[in-house]
Amino acid sequence: MPLKTLRTVWLAIALICVIVCVDFVAIVQGWPISIGTKLVLEVSVADFKVEHRPQAALHGLLAALPFLVLSMWLASLHARRADGGFAKRIPFRLLDIDPETHDGKIVQAIAFVVTFLLPLYAVGHFWKTIYNQKLCFEHIPAPGQMPIIHRDLSIFTLDWAQQTTRSIWSILDNEFRFASTDLKGCDGPTFQPFLEPMVLAVITLLALWFFGRFLWFATMNRRQARVRSSRRP
Repeated sequence: MPLKTLRTVWLAIALICVIVCVDFVAIVQGWPISIGTKLVLEVSVADFKVEHRPQAALHGLLAALPFLVLSMWLASLHARRADGGFAKRIPFRLLDIDPETHDGKIVQAIAFVVTFLLPLYAVGHFWKTIYNQKLCFEHIPAPGQMPIIHRDLSIFTLDWAQQTTRSIWSILDNEFRFASTDLKGCDGPTFQPFLEPMVLAVITLLALWFFGRFLWFATMNRRQARVRSSRRP
């Protein structure tokens, strides 16, 4: 793929990622702004209150991670194939501004903050919001009996079967849900304990690994110049 095409594809994916992150961070923080991605994604989080913000963070994490992984992967490919210093290896171009000029470096620095650091911060913020989130499970012992609601289950719990008197395969059921902050409600989005956070953690680490590869290739010229200077008599 030519570098110009690679930059175009990366820019489209990176912008979608930024828009999704900004929109859901605004919901989690309670800011009165909305870009409208939740309407496109058909996520009903418009009226979330403070106690429901972890649910918004979960939706934000699920929506942002695929775009973040693709964005970081394409950026690492561009950094490996492009020539020049750090600014030129960022896959962003504004008109005909040379990335290695003074003005170009300012533009590239802003692009790096917006398209790299902002989504990473948003994903970290989503993780921080849901890390201590509790799950609830509504168990009906027998037909006609009152349901027993199990609350205060950690999203990383491994003993859900013992706590809910269910088999280990119940982790695949859609009966575990996010509980509200006051632990009075059990009507949040479904969430598989341990299994789902582990999958999300692996995807997050994959995005960070591609970001690390981007930094490695983007700083290659500087490292090579340092080696050459150290070899001079």
